[in-house]
Amino acid sequence: MKEIIVLQVGQAGNQIGHRKDTLSFKEAMRNGNIKCRCVLIDTEEGVLNRLHSSAMGNMFDDKIELRAVSGAGNNWAVGNLEYGNAKVGEFIETIRKLVEECSSLQAFFMIHSLGGGTGSGLGSRLMEELSFEYDDV
Repeated sequence: MKEIIVLQVGQAGNQIGHRKDTLSFKEAMRNGNIKCRCVLIDTEEGVLNRLHSSAMGNMFDDKIELRAVSGAGNNWAVGNLEYGNAKVGEFIETIRKLVEECSSLQAFFMIHSLGGGTGSGLGSRLMEELSFEYDDV
């Protein structure tokens, strides 16, 4: 079986990802027997807190969640350079733990915005780092 790791980056990435999961896992949510293989990443806590308090909150493992509190201020450079430089090692290590749980990793599926700070800036930095670390995926 092929496996995919989902990376939801920033406010838009987490909101769109939440909607995707709600539609995709509606039946599994009723049974409560599924955990998403997903890394939630944001530089503000609001969206992640809402995801955890939603009906799907128990599907996400908060140990594979990366958050900060000050935000990127809709600034690509802050997301890419400030948070990217400070946190990229931590992000790659968290993702590596998920990769090690996979028997046949096929792809990373990143959901992020192309504007703003966290989704665009940090998302593009993370994509660049993943292309170096996992050039065969």
